Amino acid sequence: MPTAGRLEMESERDKRERLISLFEDVETVMLVTRSMDGQLRGRPMGLAEVQPDGTIYFNTSMDSGKVPEIAANPEVAVVLQQKTRWASISGHAEVVKDAQLVDRLWRESWRVWFPEGKNDPHLCLIHLEPTSGEYWDSSGSKGITFVIEAARAYLGGREYDASDARVNERVDL
Repeated sequence: MPTAGRLEMESERDKRERLISLFEDVETVMLVTRSMDGQLRGRPMGLAEVQPDGTIYFNTSMDSGKVPEIAANPEVAVVLQQKTRWASISGHAEVVKDAQLVDRLWRESWRVWFPEGKNDPHLCLIHLEPTSGEYWDSSGSKGITFVIEAARAYLGGREYDASDARVNERVDL
C-alpha cells in the first residue's frame, strides 16, 4: 500500500505532467522578458520544442531585442491562454548557438525569418530552464465541476474558491 508521501509525490508529478502537457498542445505562447529600461515586455513566440521536464526552446534572431534583454536579465516567463486553459512557466533563459540543436529542431516555416535556412548566421535558440509554473484548467469534467462550484458559491452568497474545483495548481519544476 502506498504511503502518504508517495501519494503526494505522485500528485506533484501529475501536476508537472499536466502543466507541461498544456504547453505541448499549443504552437504560440507569450514570452515575457525584462526590457533594458526595466519594463516587462511580452511578445508572441512559436514553440520549437517542449521537453518532458518543462525545458522549452524557441528560435529567434541574434538581432532581436530579446537577446540583450535575456543577457542582462535571464529571468523570463512563458504564458499561454486557450479557451478553457491558461498556464505560465517561469525560469532562466539563455541564448544558444548550437548547430546540432538547430538541425534537430529546424522547421521549414522558419525560413520566412531565416532565408539562409539552418545555416543562417542570425539564427539562434532561446533555451528556457523552468523553475516553476502554474496552470488553470477548466476543460472537460473540471469545467463542469467549475460551473457547479461557482454556482454553489453564487447561490450561497460566498466567494468562489478555485480549489473547490481544483482548476488551479502551482508546480515546482
